[in-house]
Amino acid sequence: SRTLSQPTETATASERSRTKPRPPPPEFTYEPTELEPPVPEAPRRLVARHIEVERSAEEVADFLRQQEDDRATFQRISKHFKLATQKIRQLVEDHEDLFAVEKDQVVLKDQRRKEALRCLVKQLVSSEMQKMEIDPEKAMECIWSAAHFAIKATPSEVKKVFDKVSQSVLRSKQTVPRGAYPANMPLALACIIDRAVYLARRLSQGAITAIERALGPSLYNILLGRWQLGRVRGSQFLANLFLAWERLGYFEDKHLETCKKHLLVLLAFVRAEGVPDPPHKDEGTGWYKVVAREPGEDKNTEPIASRQRLQALEQTRAQAEKQRVTVTADASEASEKAQAQSFQEARDRVMHAMAQMGLQREADRRPPPTETAAKRTDPSEFPEPIKPHKQAPPTASLEKAPPEPIKNPPEPVKADKPGKGVGEDPEKVALFGSAIYDSPVYSEEEIFGSPQEMDDEDPSKPGTAKEAETLPYDDMAATQPYASQESQDSQKGMDATQAYQDEPLLKRRRLSGDEMLP
Repeated sequence: SRTLSQPTETATASERSRTKPRPPPPEFTYEPTELEPPVPEAPRRLVARHIEVERSAEEVADFLRQQEDDRATFQRISKHFKLATQKIRQLVEDHEDLFAVEKDQVVLKDQRRKEALRCLVKQLVSSEMQKMEIDPEKAMECIWSAAHFAIKATPSEVKKVFDKVSQSVLRSKQTVPRGAYPANMPLALACIIDRAVYLARRLSQGAITAIERALGPSLYNILLGRWQLGRVRGSQFLANLFLAWERLGYFEDKHLETCKKHLLVLLAFVRAEGVPDPPHKDEGTGWYKVVAREPGEDKNTEPIASRQRLQALEQTRAQAEKQRVTVTADASEASEKAQAQSFQEARDRVMHAMAQMGLQREADRRPPPTETAAKRTDPSEFPEPIKPHKQAPPTASLEKAPPEPIKNPPEPVKADKPGKGVGEDPEKVALFGSAIYDSPVYSEEEIFGSPQEMDDEDPSKPGTAKEAETLPYDDMAATQPYASQESQDSQKGMDATQAYQDEPLLKRRRLSGDEMLP
């Protein structure tokens, strides 16, 4: 039993040793060496936090006054002020006397807007506006007052009032019944709109206003809906006023183009000064006096400006142009100086580098252009002036002189008389030419060759026969004699190939005296 139990205890001990938990490995800490670059930290995410600013009820009311109908949605108000919609709603509910909620819109409840609209209507039905023809200089106070009340009222309500007035305008000059308006009422409405937009732009610092957005689409119906060109005086004024609005940036272009098409006869070939409308435009009276701008604010108003104002604008424009030219000249001069200075600095760097490389010494560098110009004024720079080169005077005649006659001309070489053997036969003399054979200028060797060459070419000697030389005229047609020569040779009884000797052969065999005789 003991022997059997020992292996069991041993196995149990080994199992215990195996199941014994091992100690944890030592912690490894990584320390970067100096050669390794440091690991950059992850950038922190910047979370944009919306900073809410408390807004007052009066600020919300001013925003609603900038709308065409004094109302806006909660979402639009929240987006404009960058506030939560819930806070806007809470602010509106706390001021029930100033705001009203209609579904998802906030409506402004301002009694002053309604009072301004009533004052506008009262000015439109005044006595000056009910005459057979409105006098602009007498009605100017009513027009300016109506424009002042128009910008205080709701723009959409002002549009409704103008639409209703334009539908009651008479088409011709006649007595104005109750509830109607004279034929030149559109001119008064145009002056009211111009004055209202002018004042609203001054308050908004040149930005487009709510009254422009409200009246723009209905501009043609209000001013030209019942206007007939040529029946009532004032079409030139309306044309010039539309041109001024276009240059000043009033209303949208599409709305003004619709109005200008109705007056295309006047605006087809218009100049920069506008449509001529004497005498009121030149003197600045009538309707032009009503729409005149304050001094200093008449820029781009040439179509509605008087002659005096045009001269002042021309002077102002000339001064501005002169100042612009001066500023441009100064800027160009400064740029040229800067460019010359940069060029000189670059040149100095190049010369310094050349001196360091041993290509040129520092003392040998040429001075800058300014120093060169200054040194040239010093008389010691050039102790001896350079004398100009004197050119020889031209000859009197450029024609070539005739060649001088030769005093002792050379005597022509005369050939000796031919020998007896050759000279006895005149035909042989004419054929071979005695001057060539017996010439004292050329030797016999130069003409006929050396005696050894002639012996080699002699066909009578055995073993010395050579192939016949080919003449340069191998063609049989070319070896034929001329027509005149053929007739002469046929009379003499000579062969054609014998008679054709225009050019001497390169080498001829010298004939002996026996062969030359017939």
